[in-house]
Amino acid sequence: MKSIKIVLTGNAGSGKSTVGKMLAERLGVDFLSIGDICRKKAVSLGMDINQFQEYLKSNHVPYNPDIAATFFKAGLIEAWGRGTIKMLNECKQAKLPAPVFTYETSGLTVGFKNSKLKPSGQTIQESSVKSSVKIVDAMSKNKEITIPELAELIGVTTRAIEKQIEKLKKTKKIRRVGADKGGYWEILNAG
Repeated sequence: MKSIKIVLTGNAGSGKSTVGKMLAERLGVDFLSIGDICRKKAVSLGMDINQFQEYLKSNHVPYNPDIAATFFKAGLIEAWGRGTIKMLNECKQAKLPAPVFTYETSGLTVGFKNSKLKPSGQTIQESSVKSSVKIVDAMSKNKEITIPELAELIGVTTRAIEKQIEKLKKTKKIRRVGADKGGYWEILNAG
């Protein structure tokens, strides 16, 4: 018989255990509650659930080793326990504020703030104009520059670059000569 694993996620009190028990009974499979497993493990270590959650956070132990192992085997994570450190280092390198980590029973939330936009008070339209000027400038210096290279250079997403390029094409400031690969950008009207 084929093995079946169903994972229900949600906030505390949302009914995961109730639905999970009914589903398991109907399918004739075992029901495992991560909450129950964690509480049992906490007791075995002489801790209450809050102490156990602090232990998990401080020791870089995955909250759910089965799910972590599944993501690892699928190639979606390299390893567990290093992501927070990597996020902190990336924010520091980009001169951004450190992310805010909030850990609750429903999971981990990471909040990022972009301090580069706050002090200037610039509008999205002003930022868009500056981006388009930067794009044209970069294209004039390197006619074969790619969209990912522009995104990295300017510090926006590739989608934002694509939108700006469409606007620049519509206003006849640039055009693409040749194919996406092997072609180049021509500046028609830089002003």
